[in-house]
Amino acid sequence: MKKGIIGICIFMLLITTSTPIFGTTTMPKSICNVTSENNQLLSNEKSLTNTVKLVLPHQTKIIFHHLLKRQYLLYVPSSYTGVTPVPLVVVFHGGPNTPENASGRFGISEKAEEEGFIVAYANASEIMNDFWMLGYGLFTANLWVELVRLWINEEGYAKKIIRKTQRQFNINPDRIYLAGHSNGAMFSYLLASKLSNIVAAIASNGGCIGGHIKNYPMYTIPEPKNPVSIVIFHGKLDIMCPYDGGWNYEGSCYFKSVAEAVSFWVEHNECNTIPITNDTFDITIDRYSGGTAGTEVLVYSLKHKGHIWFGGQPWEDPDPVISTTDEMWEFFKAHPKQ
Repeated sequence: MKKGIIGICIFMLLITTSTPIFGTTTMPKSICNVTSENNQLLSNEKSLTNTVKLVLPHQTKIIFHHLLKRQYLLYVPSSYTGVTPVPLVVVFHGGPNTPENASGRFGISEKAEEEGFIVAYANASEIMNDFWMLGYGLFTANLWVELVRLWINEEGYAKKIIRKTQRQFNINPDRIYLAGHSNGAMFSYLLASKLSNIVAAIASNGGCIGGHIKNYPMYTIPEPKNPVSIVIFHGKLDIMCPYDGGWNYEGSCYFKSVAEAVSFWVEHNECNTIPITNDTFDITIDRYSGGTAGTEVLVYSLKHKGHIWFGGQPWEDPDPVISTTDEMWEFFKAHPKQ
C-alpha cells in the first residue's frame, strides 16, 4: 500500500511539474556515454544517434509499465516460422542513446537474420535522459532521483519485454540472452544478477559491475542466485569506463575494474580461477571454464581500443581486431541455460 501511495505521489509530481523532477539535482553532466565536443574518441555516441539508419525492417512494440508507455524495437528473422523455439537476445543501448542507434551500430539484427534468433532493443526512459538507472546507487544522486528510479523500475520493464516476447513468439526458455554497451552493459550486469533464473548468458561491452558518484559510497551489483555465463569485451584505452577501474575522463564517476567484474562472476559461477589465455599484440583472451551448470567467464581485452562496439560500423572501428557481435553470438550459442 505504501509503495502504491509513493508511486501515485511521484506520478502527480511528474505530470504537474514543468521541468523534470530531477532537473535541479546534482546529477553529473556526463555519465558513461555522454559525448564531449573536445574529445574525438567520444564522438560515436549520442551525436550519431540520428545518423544511423536501420537497414532491416524492425517492429516497434509498446509496453505499459508503471503508468508509463514504453517502446522497444523488435527484429524477427525471415526464417522464423513459430514451429521451432528460437533464442532471444535483448539489447541495451548506451546512455544516453536509442534502440535505433544500437541496432544500426552493432549489427545484431543482421546476425539474427543469419542465425535465426529474435532480438529486442530496449529503450531507457526519457524521464531519466535515456540512461539506464542501475539501481545499485551509481546514479542515485538524491532522494527524488531514487524515488523516480524505483517508480520507473527498469528491471521490471526489461522482464516485461522478455515475457511479452515469449507470449508472442516461440522462444526457447533456455536461450534468453542479454547484451549491452557502456551504461547498457552495466544494466546487463545488474539484470544478470536480478534475473539469473531466466538469463542464460550476457555480453558486456565496455561496462562494469559497480561504482559511485563523488561523495557517495561504492556500490556493486547484488549477488545472483543462479549461475550465469558472462562474456566481457573491453578496450584498455577506454576513458569512459576505465579498464583498470577508477575515475572516468571527466572525474564525475568512479567505476570498478574489469578484473573486479571477472573476480565477481568467476567466484559466483565457481569457475576455474586460472584462465586459459591467448595473448597477441592486439588482444588478450582469458577463458575461465568449469563453472556450475556449464557456465564460463570469457574476457576479450583489446589492447589498443577505447570505448566502442568492436567490429561495428567502419566509422566507429575502422581497423577491427574482433567483432563483439560475432564473438558474443558464438558464446551465446555455446551456453544455454542448464
